[in-house]
Amino acid sequence: VSKDFEIFYYNDTYFPNVKSHTHNYYEFYFFLQGKIDLMVSEHAFPMNAGDIALIPPGIPHYMVNRDESVPYRRFIFWVSQEYYEQLKQLSSDYSYIINQAIEKEQYVYHSGMSVFNTLHSKCYRLLEEIHTEHYGKDTQITLCINDLMLHLNRIAYENLHPIKHSEDQSLYISLMQYIEEHLEDDLSLD
Repeated sequence: VSKDFEIFYYNDTYFPNVKSHTHNYYEFYFFLQGKIDLMVSEHAFPMNAGDIALIPPGIPHYMVNRDESVPYRRFIFWVSQEYYEQLKQLSSDYSYIINQAIEKEQYVYHSGMSVFNTLHSKCYRLLEEIHTEHYGKDTQITLCINDLMLHLNRIAYENLHPIKHSEDQSLYISLMQYIEEHLEDDLSLD
């Protein structure tokens, strides 16, 4: 659709196994639901809701569906090599996640649901802008893509460099951290 990027939302109840293949663009997966293994160069990565994967150009990969009774829902975001090079010229902050994939074969990142929900909303914002005819649409799409790419780099960096708090961190920070890490659990006052 675009020479620079594409973004799609998919919801499959039947997902036939796809053979190993490669692309000439960067392919991001944002997993929402499913029992899927991401196979990258014959290494299996079981994927869970909230996981993010990046497959660089030329890297063989495919998905294996472990349970067809569970819908396979995800966003797929493709970025051309040319567009990535443009972003890299703007700032090296856009290149962390891609460098990790290329240099260290770091393809998968696990994120908490609050982090993933922010990513999810950025995808919807981009899709919404693509499908409307507002003034400044093309400029806003560029801003949305750049914001999404920077957010992905932050997730990758913070995933590999967790913030360590001192032992005397405040009660407020401890509570906020606990709540964020247990959003889907039954939270009580205790």
